[in-house]
This record gives sequence, structure tokens and C-alpha cells, in this order.
Amino acid sequence: MKLFRINKLIASIICLSFAYCVFSFTTALVIADTGIPIDKATTGELHIRKFNDLDGNGHWDPGEPAIPNWPISVTAPDGTVTNGQTDGSGQLTITGAPGTYNVSEGMLPGWTPTTPNPQTGNVTPGGHTDIIFGNKQNTPPPITQPIEPPHIESFFDVFTDLGSGHVKITSGKTFVIKGQLNGSDGKPIANKNVVIKIGIIKDVKIKEGLKLKSATKKKSKAKIKYKIVKKWFWKNIAATITDSNGNFIFKMKPKKTSFYKLAYDGDSTISASSSKIIKVTVKKAKKKAKKKKKAKL
Repeated sequence: MKLFRINKLIASIICLSFAYCVFSFTTALVIADTGIPIDKATTGELHIRKFNDLDGNGHWDPGEPAIPNWPISVTAPDGTVTNGQTDGSGQLTITGAPGTYNVSEGMLPGWTPTTPNPQTGNVTPGGHTDIIFGNKQNTPPPITQPIEPPHIESFFDVFTDLGSGHVKITSGKTFVIKGQLNGSDGKPIANKNVVIKIGIIKDVKIKEGLKLKSATKKKSKAKIKYKIVKKWFWKNIAATITDSNGNFIFKMKPKKTSFYKLAYDGDSTISASSSKIIKVTVKKAKKKAKKKKKAKL
């Protein structure tokens, strides 16, 4: 808009009925494209400014940038509401009649106000009032990768009261299996469930492939070929909890030759494991020979 200043102009035009009107100009501004005069002597300005409060102290410090395009709402003394937004320099200027104006800033996600909101400004004729809003941008929490707990390999140290490996006992006798559950970190694994299993070897028939019948026959059919393999089957027979030092103990009284092993099922931080197989050969107890009584003479 082009502004033209009209200096020292005093005009009085008196008109009758609605064909007459009165104009009085005394040092006024005229907006060329609208023809509406703005009298600086009877109006004032609100300078609304918006800044990024980097340190969050509520003051516009040197080096802190202005924030453009921030929504602002202004309520005039007569209740008229004007909505606007800050320009490229972070400022919005409102010209209006004298009085108290209520100014509020919009709340945008990701920002926290560091100055009061809303604020009031008193406009005086020919003067200007500054209203400053500060906001600090929220710092998003750092993206952290989930930390996987350390994975510990477990293993058994097992022995019996009759030695290790192949154990031979007499039928009806009791022997002891004891040991320790340890971790790859060099520490015993305490308060964990350890089971002892008894193993049975069974013959299992598995499909090996197809065997063609003689081709001399008119109707040749394929015959399924099987093979027999030996397979272990394990059954839990007892369980216990390792002590504070990872130790455990089982007392066994087998009736026949048996195979045993210890097992730990593992958890989210410790791997499962099992011990070596312990073979226990049971021999029948020898019967005591009865002493023959000597005949009395």
C-alpha cells in the first residue's frame, strides 16, 4: 500500500441531508488503495515477537533465533479477536485503538513455553508496546538399542562316590551322583533346577528309501526300504535345586544296568546343558554258601 502524507490540510465540507458530510484532516495518513485514514495520534501498535529460548531461561539472549510462522491470537479492548502469525523475522505487528489487549500464542507440539501465556499489552496513542513469547524445543529422548543380557554357557562337573565314567555296583547297593553346575563366566550357577534322567536305547525303524522290485515282472512296484537304528530315549526320574555354590547331589539305587545323565533346561541368560552319560553296571550279589552242619557223634 502506498501512503501519502497530507500536511497542513484543513478542510471543512458541509453538506445537507445524506449528500453532505464533514471531513477534517489534521496531519493524517491515508491508505491509497483503500482511502481509509489512520491517525497515529489516536492509535498505537503492539509488537509481538517470538523466539527460540535455547537455554530455557525465559529471556531472549544474544544468539537465540526468532521463530517465524507461529500462530498468535489478539483480543482487542472491544472484544474483537484477530488471528495471525509471526513473519519471517518472528514478529507480528497489530495497530489498534488505545486500551488493554490480551495476546496469546498457539501451542505447537514439541515445544514448551518459557514465558507467560497469555500476556497483556497496554496500547497508548502514538506509542508501541512489545510483547515477547519464548518457547524451547523439546529434546526427543535418545534412541537406544535394547541391551541384550549376557549369555552364559552352562556345563556340568559330575562324579560319583565310586569314581567317574563307568560305575559298577552290586544289586541292592546305593551310589551317589554329585557335582556342580558352572557357567562360562567362571561362576557357579546357583538356585537352578537340575534333573537326572535315565536313558533307554531302543531300536527304531526309519525309512531309508525305495527299493525297486524285479523289472522282469509285468507290474513293477516300488517297495519301501527301512533300516533299524538305535536311539536314546530319556526320562526324568528326579530333580533338585543347586545350592549357593552350584552343587547338587542324587542318591541312586538301580536294580539293573542303567544309563544316567544330568540336565539343565536353561533360561533367558544361561544356555541349557547336559552332562556326559554315566553307565552303571549292576551285578547280582553273590549268594552266601550255607555251612554244612557236622553230624554229632
